[in-house]
Parts: sequence; structure tokens; C-alpha cells
Amino acid sequence: HAQIYRKCLKAMVSLEADKVLMERYKLLLDQDLKATTTISNPNGSVHHMENLTWFWTMDIPRDAQEIYHVNWLHTKAVQDRWKEEVELIKSEVRWTINFFNSK
Repeated sequence: HAQIYRKCLKAMVSLEADKVLMERYKLLLDQDLKATTTISNPNGSVHHMENLTWFWTMDIPRDAQEIYHVNWLHTKAVQDRWKEEVELIKSEVRWTINFFNSK
């Protein structure tokens, strides 16, 4: 997944994405991907987010709504293409029947 993210980020740079977007999606470093092996004490002191990598602190609910919207649009486009394909096949069957009936 990290490799895909890096390719997408590179594409955003090539497409000259706006500054706000580029600040949101930062460069992913190898050190960002290292998992912590520390065992946390749930009864201990309050956990702070300062030790988390930047992508764990992103506003996911805001992004999730956009992801659902894009996914819905993609699914609708696929459905529309299949409806069109069904209509084309029905027409082709009618054309074939008409062709052989005219012989």
C-alpha cells in the first residue's frame, strides 16, 4: 500500500495539485511505517497523539464522505454502462431476427 500511495503522491506532484492538498497528503517516509511494539497500559496515563504518524491523525470522517460519493458515482457509471449494453444486445438480437426474416 505504501508503494501505491507514493505513486499517487508522485502523480499529484506531476499534475501540480494545489498547495492545500499537498500539505494534507505528505511524503510517506519509511520511519512512518514502523510499528510500535510498546505495550500500552489501558489503566495508565492518558494516551497522547503526539507519537502517532501523521496519517493516523487525518480527519477520516470528512474524507470518508467523499470516498462514498466517488464510489457511488463509479458504481452508477458501471450500472449505466451495463444497462446500455443490455439495450444494445436486445437491439442486435432484433436486427439479427429481422435480417433472417427478410431472406
